Amino acid sequence: MTRRILLLASFFALGTSASAQSPDYDVVIRNGRVLDGAGNPWILADVAIKDGRFAKVGKILEHGRTEIDARGDYVSPGWIDMMDQSGSVLPRNGLAENKVRQGVTTAIGGEGGTPVPAGQIADYFKRLETQGISINFGTYFSETQTRVPVLGMSARAPNAAELERMRSIMDTAMRAGAMGMTTALIYPPSSFATTDELVEVAKAAAK
Repeated sequence: MTRRILLLASFFALGTSASAQSPDYDVVIRNGRVLDGAGNPWILADVAIKDGRFAKVGKILEHGRTEIDARGDYVSPGWIDMMDQSGSVLPRNGLAENKVRQGVTTAIGGEGGTPVPAGQIADYFKRLETQGISINFGTYFSETQTRVPVLGMSARAPNAAELERMRSIMDTAMRAGAMGMTTALIYPPSSFATTDELVEVAKAAAK
């Protein structure tokens, strides 16, 4: 028998039967095979949710406004995609159904860079917040995105003035909301960066 996985990030769409008593929680998911991340294959437990947070995991005697019987199903928090590539697509289609339907509720991009230059990151995030997207999204900023505007596709090392410009670009990206610096050193022109260059640009991110 195929087992369903109930994603807690989408719990409001999963149940409709309300308790007749005054509810203690917004949602109680009962009798599920809970994947709690503690190393067990799963545990048999109830999960209570209140104000958008996990309030209790275990045997729950109180009632929820919505009660979900998850007997035979797995119950899991939303999953995190740490190498997301949908940053350029989200402004055009924020539903991200390809992620949500697989259980991904948080996506972290930037392994190959952000979808916009450093100076546009603040506006990019503002657009996502204004139009709304169905997942949590964050992104790193690639060291290569500091190199190309300064050195183009050249394989040479930057001089002191060029390196300062690269650090300035990284600083702009970080202040605009990037999570940190990434490298993809098997791909040109990323592969042209030396260890010393990476360290110097990373100093701007480290602030």
